[in-house]
Amino acid sequence: NNPEPQIPSILINDGKMMKSQMKEIKIDAKMLNKILDYLQVKSVCEVIILAIDENGKLFYQTKTSSAKTIDNIYNEVNL
Repeated sequence: NNPEPQIPSILINDGKMMKSQMKEIKIDAKMLNKILDYLQVKSVCEVIILAIDENGKLFYQTKTSSAKTIDNIYNEVNL
């Protein structure tokens, strides 16, 4: 039996924080700002989408850049 793959949690959608998703995976606004700092993104408003899966794989796209992934954001940013 293979476990069902987890759908990534969307933390930012169209420039807005998805607070219920953030709460579900225990990421608060301060942690999200650390991630944005690491990505060199100045504001949530600049982000089209930012999602993270249970292994810390991060997918994001800003209004001025193409989509990018980071294999494990937890290894990159001390949350």
